[in-house]
Amino acid sequence: MAAVMAKAISIDDEAIQQEEERLSKLECENQGLRELLRISGVTWADFQKFQEQRLSAKMNLESKDSGQDDIVDLTISESATSSTPTV
Repeated sequence: MAAVMAKAISIDDEAIQQEEERLSKLECENQGLRELLRISGVTWADFQKFQEQRLSAKMNLESKDSGQDDIVDLTISESATSSTPTV
């Protein structure tokens, strides 16, 4: 019985360690992405507007039944810097 409990503890410890490692990697990646966004000159508010426009356009495209290929150009408002993302 003690061996089973020891094995369970070992497995649990490994799972916790893996979860902490994954969380650490995600935090590091998030920090790097935020730095790239800051360097690009795009503000968080502009990025959120861009995401909303993108989602809205995607929903509009999905609701169309025309079957034609549509080209969607989404840009951040003119208030953004010259490094404006385009999709």
